[in-house]
Amino acid sequence: MWANLRLRSLRRAACREQGGLCYYCLRLMHGDCTAEHLQARRDGGRDTRENIVATHRLCNSRRHQLFPVEAPEPMAYAILIMLAELAGIDLEDLAQTRPRRISTGPMPS
Repeated sequence: MWANLRLRSLRRAACREQGGLCYYCLRLMHGDCTAEHLQARRDGGRDTRENIVATHRLCNSRRHQLFPVEAPEPMAYAILIMLAELAGIDLEDLAQTRPRRISTGPMPS
């Protein structure tokens, strides 16, 4: 319970410090805000102010949908979002149509 309260507090602080803008797409979040760990928990990232940024829920989840094995560095992903937007590419469509898994096992005979 305390961990959830701490994370909620860190998310709110990050949102305020970012002026209500998503860390990735730089658009206003209008309350659709989630805490994103710059260094993932699975990689040793902790719930600290330096490691938490505020993002749209969709921007956060899309990062992990597009790159299920290992998510890209947060700044690289932010640049990808901005470039896709400039090029008119909808990353949501891309996330839904990407191949799920490629087998690296032996070829069937």
